[in-house]
Amino acid sequence: SRSWYGVWMGLLSYLIAQAKSANVTGTDEHWQQALIKNGFPSDTIDALLASTVCDFSSTIERAGVFLDLTSKNTKQPSIEWFLKYNIPVWYRWGAQEMSIPSLAFLAPLESQIQCAVLDLNNPVQETRVLAKRPEPVKETSSQSAKRPEYEVFFTARDQRNARRLLHESPTDRQTRLNRERKPPTVSAPVFEWVRSEDDENVWCRVQVRRADREETLGQYSEQQRRYDSFSNEWDCCEEFGPGDEEDDWDYDRLLSFPDESIPTTPPYDTSTVPVIFTPSSVPEQLLDSERLDVPHVHSLRRAAVYSSKPTSTEPMSQLSPVHSSSTSPEPPIPMSKLFRSRKIDALNQEILDLLHLHYGFTIPLPLPRSTPLLTSEAESKRLVRFLGLSWDQCRPYIGQVPCTSLAKSYLDGLAAGHRPKDDDCDLNMQNRLSLSMSERCHYLRIVESVGQDARSFYLFDFGDRAEVPWKLALTNAADALLVCRLDPRFRESDIVEYLLQHAIPFRTFLHMDLASAAPRQTPPPTKLPIRASNFQFGVKDYDAYVRQREMILTQPRGRVALMRGGIIWRLSTSVVNFSSVLQGPTGWSPIPNTMVTVRDPKTNELFIDDNLTDVELSLISGTYVCHTGKPSPFLSNLQVSLSFRCS
Repeated sequence: SRSWYGVWMGLLSYLIAQAKSANVTGTDEHWQQALIKNGFPSDTIDALLASTVCDFSSTIERAGVFLDLTSKNTKQPSIEWFLKYNIPVWYRWGAQEMSIPSLAFLAPLESQIQCAVLDLNNPVQETRVLAKRPEPVKETSSQSAKRPEYEVFFTARDQRNARRLLHESPTDRQTRLNRERKPPTVSAPVFEWVRSEDDENVWCRVQVRRADREETLGQYSEQQRRYDSFSNEWDCCEEFGPGDEEDDWDYDRLLSFPDESIPTTPPYDTSTVPVIFTPSSVPEQLLDSERLDVPHVHSLRRAAVYSSKPTSTEPMSQLSPVHSSSTSPEPPIPMSKLFRSRKIDALNQEILDLLHLHYGFTIPLPLPRSTPLLTSEAESKRLVRFLGLSWDQCRPYIGQVPCTSLAKSYLDGLAAGHRPKDDDCDLNMQNRLSLSMSERCHYLRIVESVGQDARSFYLFDFGDRAEVPWKLALTNAADALLVCRLDPRFRESDIVEYLLQHAIPFRTFLHMDLASAAPRQTPPPTKLPIRASNFQFGVKDYDAYVRQREMILTQPRGRVALMRGGIIWRLSTSVVNFSSVLQGPTGWSPIPNTMVTVRDPKTNELFIDDNLTDVELSLISGTYVCHTGKPSPFLSNLQVSLSFRCS
């Protein structure tokens, strides 16, 4: 039955080609509108357009067709018609075909005839020997001691997380701690480690569909699933630990006992159990404030653990309080004041870090004795939003942040086109933190794209110090300078993770000599879905869009979506994993527009990276072609990007 499915696909493809030919414009709109008018579901048409049935490009492998050139059947399409849709044609060429003058242009060349005659007169005797199945290679001691792939993966990830922890911003730390308290089970990507079909000694990391994430996590025990709050993802495998052991109780016997025989109280005295500060017992306002680098409970005021009842039989009056010294304790600092001070300091540092990384701001020395604070809420809101921070979270504290006045004056000067002072910007050679002293600047070079879309990329070539075969490249000079300002201990993987977390566009170019052929993938879609001008979108249309988006993003080239930044990055974070970007380009591809090539103008070296076509990017963002009958000078073919709101 599966083989027959391919036959039906070929028949459907033939009918669609006939419908395209019947239309004067030769497009797909005619038959699509005909199906819609006859009540055919629009989401099914979208799935049909995304399949290879509607793709008549040369990249699709087809079995071809055998034609009888002497047939008088008028319904048989011509050879030219089949070749127009890139369908291979086979036909017999003999005396009968040679006698028809209209078929003379189909005659084989003389050189082809000579080769055929020589092959007939000198047949090659081929000896075919059945290939013996190779004997299994005995496992050596080094192979048996090989670490599983998931252990290597976790070791590398732990090392990256340790480096990220040293330079984690307060906002990122707050987000990570929130996830650790209650790890998400639906929004976070889930991966299963399974044995490879080709080699059972190799473990592969396979991503689970979004709809199956929660169910998959429920199939593993707590020891068999691991959550990483830095990357916000789950890893599951039965080899991680034992499963959930079932209780050894005899439930039938237990149910036969009378209620009096079942103990309802624990066998210990709860009156002597001390009350410990735990996340569930601490008030919510304390937990919210603790998220910003606040000391733990034991260091707030060196206090004893309070109990609901004395843990000793001595009278309460004879118990001495626990203090660090015999002197009376200092009066406690109000918790609200301590937390507020911590948040103000954290926000001040985060603003300075953002100004330095993105705009090269350096704190002048000596520090000003006093800096005025921003008193205008409108100016504060403008500054906070300009730096990409949340106004709701910064509003209670921004009025007391010391650096706001310096930040505003510095950014206003840049916006007005004024040259910053030497002590204020690291782009000046006289600055104490001049960017010219950054080692990464010496590895930077500019490469040019090959093709019609000519543009420049800022490529970092670390040479022998590189830890990955590909080379990091930024799309603009400002982002390249940001990379130079990052911690000098950052490696390529650390830099890439920082760029991915902040949705900064970049590329990972691989030298052409090191690239191999990309794995076979589904050809990219070439058509956008069509809707009428008065069409009302519904839940089914949104579901069709999600399926189409996941189909594009789950292929190996889907890693490009994360590297583009913007709305494409946001739509792909729930489907594509950061680790796929670190693996580098998949290889060179013969399919047009699925690979981007750049050349170094000085050395003429070629580098390649994966790419998504314009149609794929439009489908990811939810683009449709809507026929209104009115010309538009702004949108070609009236491509309208729609946002779905389905309840």
